[in-house]
Amino acid sequence: MRRGAALLLALAALVAVTTLGAAALRAATTARLVGVADRDAAEAAQLVHDLEPALLLWLGAGAINEHPDWAPVFASVRGSVGVTVHAVDLSGRLRIDRLGTFAAMGLPQALRAADLDGLLKRPAATPALVEEVAIAARCDAFPISSARGPALDPAIWLTAYGDGALNVRTAPLPLLEAALRGADPSAARQLLVARQTGEPIPPAVLASIQRRTAAGDADRLVALSAGSTAAAFLVTIEHGRVARRWWLVAELGDPRGIEESRRRARPQWRWMERRRIAS
Repeated sequence: MRRGAALLLALAALVAVTTLGAAALRAATTARLVGVADRDAAEAAQLVHDLEPALLLWLGAGAINEHPDWAPVFASVRGSVGVTVHAVDLSGRLRIDRLGTFAAMGLPQALRAADLDGLLKRPAATPALVEEVAIAARCDAFPISSARGPALDPAIWLTAYGDGALNVRTAPLPLLEAALRGADPSAARQLLVARQTGEPIPPAVLASIQRRTAAGDADRLVALSAGSTAAAFLVTIEHGRVARRWWLVAELGDPRGIEESRRRARPQWRWMERRRIAS
């Protein structure tokens, strides 16, 4: 937690600097931009760009494992500009191609009843967008309200990213309970208690759970892990009452060989998806 807090302080300092830089950008571009909306949009895009290195640093320190729920990990207001960053561990969600595993029984009813055939047939080279999952599940448009949180929204129970292993530190509890069926009952119980109480998960429990996966049937059991290989950020930039949002997705290592990247001394996080989304 201390390491994550220190990184957030560094992130706050970075945002303060980039906000001042954006103010300079505002003054420099006023003459050539048409209207306030264009000017603010350019400033917001620059802020998101300047945040990206700090977000990768935050991921590299393992801070994503401290946030099992969708919650703001950073917020700052300077003058008329507000910046809020929400994070979600995509390794704590079920990868779309693992829908046929035993863990799929733990999905919300909205997803079990959804028409996901199109997503399942999607080539790996063109990952499904989170909005497409929302449409298939007939749930609220994405992004959903921060008060409700993607932990409760079917659109964020599935992902196209990561190595397919479910992170037991961050998976929604109903999904985790389903994924633990077939595991050692004592280890599963200790893991769930630790998650429910917010206590650290004992290393022996993590080792037992991961051994179950290694020895199990890969077609029937979803793999379990204690770390993340994919994460997403929802970045909101507010100018007064106008909010602009970006969806950023990062993966650990080369997406074509994540297992190989895990054997390297220092696997690297890299951006896989960067785009502005509807507010």
